[in-house]
Amino acid sequence: MSSEIKTIHLLLIEPSSNHAETIINALRNKGFAVRATQVLTPEELSQVLEKQVSDLALAIPDHPDLSAKQAIEQIAQFGRDIPTVVMLNDMTEENIVAALKAGASNTVSHTNLDMLCILTEKEIEHLENRRQRTQAELALRASEKRCALLLDSSQDAIAYIHDGMHVYANRAYLQMFDYSDHDEVMCVPALDM
Repeated sequence: MSSEIKTIHLLLIEPSSNHAETIINALRNKGFAVRATQVLTPEELSQVLEKQVSDLALAIPDHPDLSAKQAIEQIAQFGRDIPTVVMLNDMTEENIVAALKAGASNTVSHTNLDMLCILTEKEIEHLENRRQRTQAELALRASEKRCALLLDSSQDAIAYIHDGMHVYANRAYLQMFDYSDHDEVMCVPALDM
């Protein structure tokens, strides 16, 4: 991990305050600035999801009031991108598969804090990559929209031609060749113009 301190907004779906504090301390010792919220009921989870953005959820599958599966479903209903790591007491193949099928990003032993810290770092990296990709896609769409508006409002006749066929033509280009619709010119090879 780099020397830069990363702040993690953590959702802890863990009934034991002592174990929650142990997890927070382990993450802080690995260089994370942790802002944790312990959630015990579906109502508390709804309130947290409405009010704040979280980066990661740590859950146990057999929580009496809010199981990991319920938490994952509730996070999905809110449309949030919050990876969930399920902390299992028994790391059997069946438990791991069940957690992953429920929508967990990953699983870890409830007692293996070193592995939990490693998975936390990886999940945060993946989340940051997804957020950056989303921002890049939004910037690309905005840029494409500005370019299209610029081309459409130009007084000069502009057309894109690929392999001899029209891909795009602005209004001035259509008027120059007496076409009224983009679809008409898209079927005409450039050599025929």
